Amino acid sequence: MSRKVSLLTVLLLGLTACAPLSPPPANPAANPAALIQAQNAQNGQEPLPASFNEKQYLDLSVKTILEDLDQGSEASLQAYLDWGKSQPEYFKGSRNAIGAQVAQTLRSRSANAGRLAGRVAEIEALLKTPVKGVSPEAYKPIDFNRDQGAHKSKLAEWWYYTGHLQTAEGRPYGYELCYFRVAPVINFAHLAVTDEKNQTFTYERNFYRPSAVSFSSEKNKVGYGPLLSDQVGPFAYTLQFPLGGRFKLNLRMEAEKQPLMINGNGLIDMPEGLDSYYYSVTRMKTVGTLEVDGKAFPVTGQSWMDHQWGHFVALRIGWDWFSFQMDDGSEYNLFGFRKRNGEKLERYVNGLDSRSKPIHGEGFKIERLQWWKSPKTGRLYVTRWRVHLPQTGESFEVEAVQADQEVAATKPYDIAPTYWEGRCKITKIRPDGSRVSGMGYTEHFDYTRQIGAD
Repeated sequence: MSRKVSLLTVLLLGLTACAPLSPPPANPAANPAALIQAQNAQNGQEPLPASFNEKQYLDLSVKTILEDLDQGSEASLQAYLDWGKSQPEYFKGSRNAIGAQVAQTLRSRSANAGRLAGRVAEIEALLKTPVKGVSPEAYKPIDFNRDQGAHKSKLAEWWYYTGHLQTAEGRPYGYELCYFRVAPVINFAHLAVTDEKNQTFTYERNFYRPSAVSFSSEKNKVGYGPLLSDQVGPFAYTLQFPLGGRFKLNLRMEAEKQPLMINGNGLIDMPEGLDSYYYSVTRMKTVGTLEVDGKAFPVTGQSWMDHQWGHFVALRIGWDWFSFQMDDGSEYNLFGFRKRNGEKLERYVNGLDSRSKPIHGEGFKIERLQWWKSPKTGRLYVTRWRVHLPQTGESFEVEAVQADQEVAATKPYDIAPTYWEGRCKITKIRPDGSRVSGMGYTEHFDYTRQIGAD
């Protein structure tokens, strides 16, 4: 397998690269320049630094652990200890910097000397523990009885849902909900609703304190403040979340076929020998209610779920990602990487044909047919594409249902980049010329200039 990288590793901007990391200041909580005012405290959202770089990632982790200890909770400290015991070489710097600062601060607090002396000893023992290498034996096949839940020892993990809904009157909506977890104690979520009839796009990018977050290691059950999901069957889930003061979604979804294992085995060979696991549940029959401005509407539709976890090295590159759900029963997960100037890097094809036979390969062609410049950020995005798969001879016409579906980082501390993610209409052209309709979601980083086909 080539040196492949996963689709969403770009969301980890600069957290734990192999370059040496500066230790945090003696008391990060007392540094006003490093912090902003709390956001949505009632939902447990975490106050974050004004500029989120490697050093401030460490500061925030230290601050969160110490604040939880001050409140009588050792949950964040235990999460750090559990995570720190399993880290490979590339994350030694962050592991040791966080632990050294926490231990130093606790030793200086005489009031905590007795109560937390044992914890300080645990941290000091951890810092003397050699980091682990990543061996082939570390790569275990995905086991859905075990791996739908949280993997707290891994640096990064996310559960990503999108879906296409319609009311009984046929009014269409799209939705997105993604939970992100960055070890040891950083948690954030992106959520959005596209109202196609009114051509509106409502989204939020929120951060949550550890006290407002819950995970299960046994199943796909996640809670971030008021955002709740639960696994209620082998591949059946419920979602509940409010958005923007206008929308509330209460959905139940169940897979109509087995998950799609990315690259055939669900394993992505990352740069520097690190690991990522990735599978997609590509077609889930969905029912529930969508509340709009206080009025609830029954809805039906189809949903998609991605789950990815592992140890990621930060990457500053662009990407293009497509998920297609076609009316002939086929689904496609296509993603590729590029430089921001558009220079093409690696691209990957994964899918299930209309008989649920897996499709896997490398390389596909993208034609960019229509562009949109965000009036909010000035960034340049694509809103209409033609995609060709040499593996199957199929082509896809992809058109956004509306141009403005930009998920912009409006807060200066935001860890994830600004990007475009939106609901699209899809037409598949088979090699014999016949056409099949479908729906999809497309996600991409902005371009610095318009380019055509590659």
